[in-house]
Amino acid sequence: MKLDNQLDDEKIVDLAGRRSGEAADGAFGASIQRTQSRQVAANEQALGLVARIIMDESLPFYVCSLDGTVIHVNDHYKSIDKALGEMTLAPGEAQLAGRFAVPSLKPVIDDVLASDTTVRAEEIVRIGGHERIFLGRHTPVRNERGDVVAVAGTYEDVTAQVRGIEEANRTQSRFQDFARASSDWFFECDADMRIRSLSDRFTAIVGQPASLFIGSKFEQFGRFEENLDGRMDGIQGIKMRKPFREQLFVVSDPSGEELKFHLSAVPVFDRQTGDFRGYRGVGMDVSGRYKQASEADQIRKNLETLLRELTRKNLALDEATVQATSALRAKNEFLAAMSHELRTPLNAIIGFAEAFEQETFGELEKAYLNYATDIRKSGQHLLG
Repeated sequence: MKLDNQLDDEKIVDLAGRRSGEAADGAFGASIQRTQSRQVAANEQALGLVARIIMDESLPFYVCSLDGTVIHVNDHYKSIDKALGEMTLAPGEAQLAGRFAVPSLKPVIDDVLASDTTVRAEEIVRIGGHERIFLGRHTPVRNERGDVVAVAGTYEDVTAQVRGIEEANRTQSRFQDFARASSDWFFECDADMRIRSLSDRFTAIVGQPASLFIGSKFEQFGRFEENLDGRMDGIQGIKMRKPFREQLFVVSDPSGEELKFHLSAVPVFDRQTGDFRGYRGVGMDVSGRYKQASEADQIRKNLETLLRELTRKNLALDEATVQATSALRAKNEFLAAMSHELRTPLNAIIGFAEAFEQETFGELEKAYLNYATDIRKSGQHLLG
C-alpha cells in the first residue's frame, strides 16, 4: 500500500511487491512495520556523495544512508514506482525519499556491510497485471577515507532473462524425461571423435559409469560392424563429416554379453568460422532386434538344410522310380515274350492230347487215354 504524508503508529508498509493484506515474514523484501512516524534526517555526508556516484542512469537508481533513509532516487526509479501502483521496490516510494527510514533496507545494508561488496537480490512485482522480476544490485558507497557511508543500488528488469532460463530449464527437463523414457542414449564427440558427454541412459544399459568412456573413442571400447542391411554408413560419414544413420556399434557388458546399438549422428560446425567441432547423436539399443534376426537366420538355415535333404531324397526316389519302372517294363516284356513262346507249343500239346482222348486217330487202351487226359490238364494249367 502507498505511504501517506501522515503515518500512524504501527502502520504496515509493503515493500516486497505483495498486495496489501498478504502475510509478512520479516525477510528482505517482505512487509515491514513502522514504529514511528517522525521524519529521519538524511545523512549529510552521504547526501554530498550522491553527485559523485557513477551509476547507469538508464536503470532505476537509489541511494540510502546507513540508517535506511532513502536520500535520492532518479527519474527512472520514479517512473517504475508510479507504474507499480500499490506495490513498491525495497527502497520504498519515490515521494518519500529523504523523509523516512525504510526498515526493509536494513537487511540489505547489513549484507553490504558484512560482505563489503555488492549484494544482489531479486524482487517480484506486478505491473499492469503482469508479474515482473527486478534484479537489485546494492553497492557500498565510500568516502575519501574508504569508509562505507551509504548504499547505492540499481534495479534491472530481468523478467525476460529469468523466464527464458525457466523455459530453457523446463525444456531441458522435458528432454531429460523423454530421454529417460526412451531406449536411446545421447552422445557428443569433439573434432577428434573423442567422447565429450554421454547420457545416463548409456550407463543404465551398459552397466558401467558413463564417466569411464569420456575422452575415449568409440573404437576403444567397442567395434563397428555392418548392420542388418550390410551397410557401414558411419565410417564413411565420419570421414566425409556428413550425417549418418544406423551404424552398428557393438559393446560388451561386464558379463561379456554383446550389446548392439545403432548410432545416428549429425556433424557440428562452428557458426562463426565453419570449423568442424565434432558430432552429436543418439544410440539406440537394438540388441533384441539383432537377436531376433539371428534366430530367424538360424531357422532359415535349418529350413534350407531340410530342403536340401528333402530334395536329395526326392532325387533318390525319382531314380528308384525310374529303376522300378524299367524293371516293370522288362518284366512285362519278358512275360509277353514267354506267353507268346509257350502258347504255340502248348496249343499243339493240348490239341493232340484232346485228339487222343477222343480217339480221333483210333481206339486206344485205357491207360493211354488216362495219359492223354493228364497231358491235356497239365498243358491247360501251364497255359493258364
